[in-house]
Parts: sequence; structure tokens; C-alpha cells
Amino acid sequence: MSLRVKNSDFDIDFSKNEFTSDVSLKKEANSVRQSIRNLILTRKGERKFDRNFGIGLHDLLFENNDILLLPILSRDIEEHIDAYEPRAFFDSVDFNEDGIDSNELSITIHYFIVSLTEENPQPDSLSISIQKIR
Repeated sequence: MSLRVKNSDFDIDFSKNEFTSDVSLKKEANSVRQSIRNLILTRKGERKFDRNFGIGLHDLLFENNDILLLPILSRDIEEHIDAYEPRAFFDSVDFNEDGIDSNELSITIHYFIVSLTEENPQPDSLSISIQKIR
């Protein structure tokens, strides 16, 4: 008998499931994707119980455009995924710097989802775009 472990988390928007009238769930790859998104968008120090949690991608829109910033950001993303998301292995980050002068940044994070029921991790990715709005 094989045990099937499912990844699931509450939907961060706390949307209502129309069938059960309970909070909707994110499952499998969507659950991992939501967790990584939270890691990237949460500001460092925002979670009182763990001041090291979060990358704070929004805060980088106000930093000087420095060529060293993106490798540091890539390393921070890798370290946070390794530390806070055991269901995923970091692979790489792609940056789209086309709009960086107008305070816009797009990143795509590539990772593998680890499953207890499958031998080979499944590739997945998450794209996030942020921009300063006046």
C-alpha cells in the first residue's frame, strides 16, 4: 500500500469554496507556488515570529539600479526556498530588467517540486512582476 501525501494550504485570499462554504484550498503545485510567492513578496521582518522570513521584492523597486543587486537577490531566493520550503528545490532565477529604470521588475523562479510518491522531482516555475504605482 502506498501512501499518497498531498500538498495543500489555505488560499491566501481566503476565498470561499462554493460547495463546502469553507475556505478554499490550494493543492499540489499550486500550494508550493503560493508558498514561494509568499516568501518572495513578504518583507523581511514583517512576520513577528520569524524576522528572517521574506525577501521583500517590493522594497527593491526603490533601490539604486546596481548590477550586483540581482545576483544577491538570486542567492537570497535560493536560501529562502532551501530554508522555508521543503517541498521544493531551487533551480534558477531569470530576471527581466527591461523596465527597471521605470521601477518595474519581473522575475521567473525555476524550481523542482519534491514528492514523496514520485522518484523524479517535477519542474515548475513562478513568474512575479512588480512595479511602483504612483
